[in-house]
Amino acid sequence: MEEMVEVGDVLDLGIDFQGEVLPDLRGLYISTHTDAQGRKTRSAVTQFEPSYARKMFPCFDEPNFKATFEVSVIREPHHTVRSNMKMRLSEEHVDGLYIDVFHRTVKMSTYLLAVAILDNYDYVKRTTRNTQNPIEVRLYAPRDVIKGQTEFGLNTAIRALEYFEKYFNISYPLDKIGMLLTFLGISLL
Repeated sequence: MEEMVEVGDVLDLGIDFQGEVLPDLRGLYISTHTDAQGRKTRSAVTQFEPSYARKMFPCFDEPNFKATFEVSVIREPHHTVRSNMKMRLSEEHVDGLYIDVFHRTVKMSTYLLAVAILDNYDYVKRTTRNTQNPIEVRLYAPRDVIKGQTEFGLNTAIRALEYFEKYFNISYPLDKIGMLLTFLGISLL
C-alpha cells in the first residue's frame, strides 16, 4: 500500500472470485423441477450450512463470525427472488433485466444468509396469532404442488414458531419468515 492505514480507517477491498453453481446442495445450487406436463424449470437456491457460503462469495465462513448483508440480485423478468429480509426495491435494470434489492440483514452468521431465484413458484402464507408481534410465514413451492401439499408444512412452522417463542421467552426478531420447498431439500428465507 502506498499510504499508512490507521486503526478505525474504512477501506474498500476488491477480490476477484469465481464460484460454481452445481446441483449439489452446497453454496448456490441449482434445483430442477419437472411438472406433470413435463415442463422443466430451474431455480437457484442457497444452502450455506454448515460452511458453504464460501462457495458463493469470499467470507469468514465460521458461525462465530457475524456480519450484516445487503443482497441485490439481477434477474430475468419471469423469475422471483427472495432473501432473508423484505425487498426494498425492484426495478428495471438493463437489457430487459430487473434488479431486486433487499433491506440490510440483522447481524448474523454467514450460514444463515439465504437467496433464492425462483422459476414458476408460488406461495401460501399465514400470520402468527400467538407471538409477541405478528409474523408473516410463507412457504414457497413450485406452482403445480402448492395447493393441497403445503398446508401441513405451513401450519407446523406456525405452531413451532409460536411454541418456541413462548418456551424461550424470546421474540422472533424479524417480521417475516419464509420457507422454500426445493426438490433437494427445504431452505429457510
